[in-house]
Amino acid sequence: MKTPQLDTRSLERARAFFWAVCVFLLVLSPFAESPSGYLLVTIPICACAIIWLQSGAGGIPALPIASVLYWIYYALPLLRTPSRNYSPADYAEAGLTVGLFLTSAVLSWGLIFRVRKLGRRRSWDLEAPLVEKRIFGIVCLGLLSGITFMAATFLDGLDVFGNFVGVVRSVSFTFSAVSAFLLGYARGRQWLSGRRWFAATVLFSIYLMLHMFSLYISGAAALLLGAIVAYALASKKVPVITLIALLGLFTVLHAGKGDMRVKYWNPETQEAKAGLASAPEFFVQWVEDGISNFVVGKATGDAALERTSLLQMLLLAQYSTPGLVPFLEGATYSYLGVTLVPRFLNPDKANSQSGLNLMSVHYGLQRAEDTRSTTIAWGLIAEAFANFGHAGVIVMGLFFGVLNGFITRFSTGMSPLSVPFLMAASATLNILNVEADFSYLILNIVQSLISVLIFAMVLRLLQRKRRPAPKPIVDPAHAARGKLARVGLRGGLRPDF
Repeated sequence: MKTPQLDTRSLERARAFFWAVCVFLLVLSPFAESPSGYLLVTIPICACAIIWLQSGAGGIPALPIASVLYWIYYALPLLRTPSRNYSPADYAEAGLTVGLFLTSAVLSWGLIFRVRKLGRRRSWDLEAPLVEKRIFGIVCLGLLSGITFMAATFLDGLDVFGNFVGVVRSVSFTFSAVSAFLLGYARGRQWLSGRRWFAATVLFSIYLMLHMFSLYISGAAALLLGAIVAYALASKKVPVITLIALLGLFTVLHAGKGDMRVKYWNPETQEAKAGLASAPEFFVQWVEDGISNFVVGKATGDAALERTSLLQMLLLAQYSTPGLVPFLEGATYSYLGVTLVPRFLNPDKANSQSGLNLMSVHYGLQRAEDTRSTTIAWGLIAEAFANFGHAGVIVMGLFFGVLNGFITRFSTGMSPLSVPFLMAASATLNILNVEADFSYLILNIVQSLISVLIFAMVLRLLQRKRRPAPKPIVDPAHAARGKLARVGLRGGLRPDF
């Protein structure tokens, strides 16, 4: 079973929709603080989606999906009230830097996934007929594992795992992510409907709310996008209305995240102060703050948006380096080898976000002791510039594009229920965390790939236990001759052997 592709009609509708979106985004450029900077960010993002659609919309569009978040984090702030700390020239340079990263990524991504098709590949398929029968149980099991882990996090119940907590977190998140993908795929194939679809949707909604209750929205956005991509691949339809609604929702939530952290953030635990019982009031307040900040443009909202925007981190790095502080010259990348070692093998290893903490201290945003309770997000672009300037940004963009290109290439023509495809989907969900630094991103991808193998092994064991006994193979010619023989004996005829 190969990946269902978009039919001609659906592909044409998708192209028309994305062309309209691209035109709309480009028309907004005169309203940006730096129109040139805004265009340098937006043009490669639009080109990325168009290239994928013009190529037949095959495989997982890892980079086009990630581009949506890059637009929110880097282009959207240019449409807001500018910070007094930076000039229009600073914003233009920041747009150039982001544009260099995205253009390099799009070029290398396109070269990788558009080369000649690979030869015939063997894939470990999870056997669609068997998965279809138990898809509801598989999805619920994965989502319940994520809900249990998140609940244990809020209730301080993770201490029992000791140094294995990182492994448990990775396995739990991957199980939930794969289940979210299967949920979207099953809905697209109409394997889930009625009460089962309602129950699975409720579990998925609870898991998403627990994710966002800690005021981190990138993980929830990645899960939703993964489910939507799976639905599109299975149904051969692009849920345009759903995409627009989710883009608007997460734009509002991103705009209100800063104010919510001022009100509810606990720097000691890096979690929201509010209890789970106040979740309805918490989310209503979040939406109200987001709408007020985005539409009305309160001063506090603008400041909050600046604090939560990765563009501001890039502006800080460009303004300070190398005039006020020197380049890091690869210091943050040196943590990669250390972070890949599991904590249960090296209990004293450095924190997985040591690269982010190093930059925060280097640029004077935090003291070393402050990083124990609070981590500031920088993203791949600001990290690359802080280490090697524009040259580092271009190289990181090329690497990022190659990584996404292999994801799209190896998932093209594969069964969505095969292990390689699920591994590609899991890697995509980690790539959508645009706030991560390089070491943290690679660590999460490696952990997720191992977790997918574990997930697949569990499903294979379930399939073997319930697999029906094979039917005996009967030669049709031999069966016909035997039947003729029996008829001949009853009718007095001599059997012909």
